[in-house]
Amino acid sequence: MSQAAFIDIGDFDEKDVNLDEPPRSITDYLRQVVVSRRRLPEVVTAKMPIDEPSKQLYASTSDPLDDNWCKLKFDEYMENRARIESLRSYCKKLQKKFPVLDDYEGWCKFCMEIRDDSIPLNVKDVNLFKDHKGNPPTLSLVLTLNFLQIRSILKHLFHFFLENGYSRALYQWIYALLLVVDESFNWDDVGLLEKVLIVMNNLRKNNKNSDNLTRNELAFIPVIIIISKSAYTKYIANEGISQSILAKYLFAFYRI
Repeated sequence: MSQAAFIDIGDFDEKDVNLDEPPRSITDYLRQVVVSRRRLPEVVTAKMPIDEPSKQLYASTSDPLDDNWCKLKFDEYMENRARIESLRSYCKKLQKKFPVLDDYEGWCKFCMEIRDDSIPLNVKDVNLFKDHKGNPPTLSLVLTLNFLQIRSILKHLFHFFLENGYSRALYQWIYALLLVVDESFNWDDVGLLEKVLIVMNNLRKNNKNSDNLTRNELAFIPVIIIISKSAYTKYIANEGISQSILAKYLFAFYRI
């Protein structure tokens, strides 16, 4: 039985790893994990499992999605991203003709409205994707898409979100694409991302004390915000804007 591939993080100097900076790639994240574990004190401790924020957390803070929980979800995202990347060479690509890159209506119908029965859906995934009318973002499907398609679909779905609002199916698609988007991705439509982040923040804050969104659904929102801001950070940095202005600008999105 063959073993899954692993990600080679290469040789590196521990002193060059800054644990206080957000990782810019899977390699950066894994190196931070290695260094943080090396620096742990050699004592026996009891580790409490943390799967979901407790009711106490929701009752005691003005914002249930606090920094610690967002960091937890971000770490989960990076781990999932690394895991999916390790499966890329083992996943059989689908033989499927997709819409052209700039076909907004075609991609929206494909992802959100019309199911293609020729695209397989495992029985174990039926419940996970029960809210989908279109084709759900299965592992085999998202790993079949090339990087140009992934970039285009992300932008199309952000426009779709601004026009149609929240749906669980839409958030699952956006999250899945963020798991496989290439690390060199830069936002060339800054105005679009600004609008998306602001609307997501308002959605998060307006629904935090209601039953309209479950906690698992709310978990999509900070992850999408954080990962989008990470890509946005790279774009702005490349444009020469100072880090102090950048930090203030991006922080405002998350604390509106």
